[in-house]
Amino acid sequence: MTVRKDNERKEIDLAFSRAYEPKNTMVSRQAIEGEITSYPSLYPLLSRQSSRYLRYVITMEMNARYPLWNEKKAGKRSTWVWFVGDRPGVVV
Repeated sequence: MTVRKDNERKEIDLAFSRAYEPKNTMVSRQAIEGEITSYPSLYPLLSRQSSRYLRYVITMEMNARYPLWNEKKAGKRSTWVWFVGDRPGVVV
């Protein structure tokens, strides 16, 4: 893995940990993306990326770690929400 990808992963970890609310068992891509766009100084790599790329990176990282809340077998997914429970699998 490249240094850039490692640094992007670290930024996603930070955004996830700030967007995740302990009282919930789920986190959405919108919440993570909103964290990144609201605080660009905390995410120097990701905040410069296009929305499309940002959503792609968030989705790939979260899919690798957590199950989707709304598994859908066919068609387009309208909501990206992951079941994180007590957050196993996250590296912060």
